[in-house]
Amino acid sequence: MGNEIAAVAYGMLAGCCLAAAYSEGRLRRSRGMAAYPSLWVMLAVLLLLLSWHRVTGELNNVTNYFRLQARMEGWYAERRDLQWSLIRAVPFLGIVLCGGFAWWVRRAGRRLILPALALVYLLCFTLVQVVSLHQMDWMMGRRVGPLSVQGWCYVVGFALSVGALAVGMVRRSVVIVLPAGERVPRPEPRRQNAR
Repeated sequence: MGNEIAAVAYGMLAGCCLAAAYSEGRLRRSRGMAAYPSLWVMLAVLLLLLSWHRVTGELNNVTNYFRLQARMEGWYAERRDLQWSLIRAVPFLGIVLCGGFAWWVRRAGRRLILPALALVYLLCFTLVQVVSLHQMDWMMGRRVGPLSVQGWCYVVGFALSVGALAVGMVRRSVVIVLPAGERVPRPEPRRQNAR
C-alpha cells in the first residue's frame, strides 16, 4: 500500500512539474524573460520514473540485466569494485551537476535553484538504487522510525520537489482594471505597538 501511495504522490508531482514547464514556456513567450521549461520537464520525467519504479520495481530489472551481463562476460566477481567506484562518484557527480545547473539557470535568479537541487538529488538517489551495491541495499532497508532509509530518501525527494514547485513555479500576475478616474486605494501604514 505504501508503494502505491508513493507512486501516486510522485505522479501528481510530475503533473505539477509539467504544469510548471508550461507556465515557464508562457513566461518566455509573453515577457521575453529567461525561462527554463526543460528543467521542469526533466524533473517531471524523473518523478514519473520513480513513480513507475515504486509500483513495478523496474529499476531492479536494469540492475539484474547488468548483473547477468557481468556473469556472461566473466567479470561478475570484479563488479563490486565498479559498484564501489560508482557509489563513491555520486557525491562528486552531485556537486558537478549542482554547479552545472546553477550556471545554466543563473539568469532566472534564485527562483530555479531549488528545482535544480531537487533534480540533482533525485538523479543521485536513482543512480544509487540502480547500482544496487549490497552494502547500500542493506543500509537502505534499515528502519529508522516509521520508515526505512530508502523511504526517508523518497520523503526527502518528495519534500524537495514540493518546495521546488512552491518556490520556482511562475505565477500569473493579476492585473486589475479600474474605471477611468478611479484610483487604487493605498494601504494604511502599519501601526507599531507602543511598549
